Amino acid sequence: MGQAAAAGPGYLGDLVGRNVSINNTLDGFGTLIDDVYGFDVGSFTSEAIAYATCAGVELLGWGYPADNSLFMRMSRAKIYPITALTHLARAEKRLLIEQGVIAVDEVLEDRRTLDALRLPSGRIGKILAEAEGLLALPHQPYGTVSP
Repeated sequence: MGQAAAAGPGYLGDLVGRNVSINNTLDGFGTLIDDVYGFDVGSFTSEAIAYATCAGVELLGWGYPADNSLFMRMSRAKIYPITALTHLARAEKRLLIEQGVIAVDEVLEDRRTLDALRLPSGRIGKILAEAEGLLALPHQPYGTVSP
């Protein structure tokens, strides 16, 4: 099986404003790279799409490609970022992320993940109810609104 390389913001490092070049090997390990992917939670410009198509770079964004976007993949898999919970304040979300809690389902799997926030039980109940409701939503294609 071949190797792949990926570049994008987040856990791989902030690449905004940086030029990244990928040669035919990965960091001197001598491993050939067969596939290159570009990830973005924003949107790709038409120029970026045209370049990627020409250069053989697979793009995956929040709404791109339309038939298999990051949003659609996450929705099908029921994986939502902790930042989607509206009952959490920005500082509370940041604290959870710093503790390694990045997905909504993690809060439901182990409710003790919320202990570090020292919230009243009523507020915790609202957060858990919101998380359960979010995970119960049916899959919807990106950009559609349910009736």
